[in-house]
Amino acid sequence: GDYNTFIGELSGGGGTQTDDADHNVGVGYYALAALTQGTKNTAIGVGSLEDVTIGDNNTAIGFQALQDLGTAQSDDNVAIGYQAMSGAIGTEIVDDCVAIGSGALSGDLDSTDGADEASGTVAIGKSAFAALTIGAKSVAVGFEAGKAVVNAANGVYIGYQAGLANASGSNCTIVGALA
Repeated sequence: GDYNTFIGELSGGGGTQTDDADHNVGVGYYALAALTQGTKNTAIGVGSLEDVTIGDNNTAIGFQALQDLGTAQSDDNVAIGYQAMSGAIGTEIVDDCVAIGSGALSGDLDSTDGADEASGTVAIGKSAFAALTIGAKSVAVGFEAGKAVVNAANGVYIGYQAGLANASGSNCTIVGALA
C-alpha cells in the first residue's frame, strides 16, 4: 500500500498490505495488524482495528476499539473508547455504526443470513448496547442504555440505564432514567 503511517510493534501487519491498502494510519501495538486491502482507516490504540483486512473509512480510537471488525468489507464505522465496538464481527458485513464509550456496542454484531442486521446502529455511553447482536438502525444514548438488549432493530433507548432489563425491543422507544 501507499501513503500509510504505522507506529508500534506489529502495527500495519509488517508489510502484509496489497497495492489496495492506501492512506491508513495505525498507532499502537497491533493496530491494523491484519490489514491487507483496506483504505483510509485510522486506528489509534493497542489492538485497535486489529483484525480488519479489507474495511474502508473506519476510525478506531482506544484500547481494542473495533478490534474484531474482521475479514468482510465493513466500512464507515467509528469506535471511540476502551473496547468500543470490539465484539466478534468476524466475517459479517457491518457498516455505518457509531460507538462512543467504554464497551459501547461491544456485542457480536450479526448479518449471518446476508441481511443487514446491525448496520447503522449508534451507541453512545459506557456499555450502551453492550450485548447487541441484531439491531440495525437502532440508537442507545446514556450510561448502560440498552446494555442487555440482544435484538433491537429500529429501537431507541435514551437515558441512564434505559431499557436495562430488556433483552429485546425492536421498533420501540424507551426514554428516561431507569425506564
